[in-house]
Amino acid sequence: ASAGLTDLRLGLLLESIFPFGFLTWSGLREAASTLCHLTEGIICQLGSGIVTGYSQEDDSEAIANVSAHFPAGTSVKAMEHYEQLILSNRFQEYDYGAEGNLKSYGTREPPQFDFGQAQVPTAFFIGTSDDLGDPVDEERAAAELPKSTLVFKGSFPDYSHITWMAGTWSSFQAWFPRLQELLRKYHPLESPQLIV
Repeated sequence: ASAGLTDLRLGLLLESIFPFGFLTWSGLREAASTLCHLTEGIICQLGSGIVTGYSQEDDSEAIANVSAHFPAGTSVKAMEHYEQLILSNRFQEYDYGAEGNLKSYGTREPPQFDFGQAQVPTAFFIGTSDDLGDPVDEERAAAELPKSTLVFKGSFPDYSHITWMAGTWSSFQAWFPRLQELLRKYHPLESPQLIV
């Protein structure tokens, strides 16, 4: 993922300002939803684009509908961990600093996650305009996974991070049937019904 916002090193600052969570105020969700609907989704499309990437495949009306549920808030620690992952260029546990790591993990450095131990069938649906999980990240993860676990790797031109849930109908039709096929093969349900 792009360093962009992480270059600002906002994790510690956010933790000091929002010790119990970021964007968790319930009124914020209602305000964001109202603004999105008043502007027919344009404000939310711009806002989500800044964070997740821009795409012509994103549907401003769908983004306005999603805004009724987001921003739902997250822990500042999760945001700080994401920043650490980008800045360290390592996929590892949360870094508490040398003393905190010794206390939490028994080592001065946080342990890295070992993709080589993965045993679950894994599919990568990658948007070329996704600023949070881009093709560079996907290539690195794919190289570290056991070859037997990678069951699908697809690149979708001009998909942002939000296109998967708030894209146009044609963008949905480009990826969802493949997901259904993979679920039928690797995680069949007793009931044949899948989300349409």
